[in-house]
Amino acid sequence: MENIEQVLRIFWEKTRTAAELISQLRETNQQLLTSNQNLERELQKTHLELVGKENEVKKLRQEHAQMQAVTSGDVFTISEKEEVKNRIRGLIAKINSHL
Repeated sequence: MENIEQVLRIFWEKTRTAAELISQLRETNQQLLTSNQNLERELQKTHLELVGKENEVKKLRQEHAQMQAVTSGDVFTISEKEEVKNRIRGLIAKINSHL
């Protein structure tokens, strides 16, 4: 009888220890899930900030290119220059025909 009680006592202790371990693991799991959710939110926020910064850099590059074009004297594109030349030639031809 004493042997059975001792076996039951050992079984009870192991069961209690296992229950405590399971409880600790559940608590740790919950903490990790919360931490993961926080990190995911932070990652999304950082990603949105990065996209905004990339768009800002793209816009600044375009503005920089435009400013360089203006300061280098290339106000018109090649096709716009050709169009202006053709109009001037047309106007000169009309003026010459009236003279």
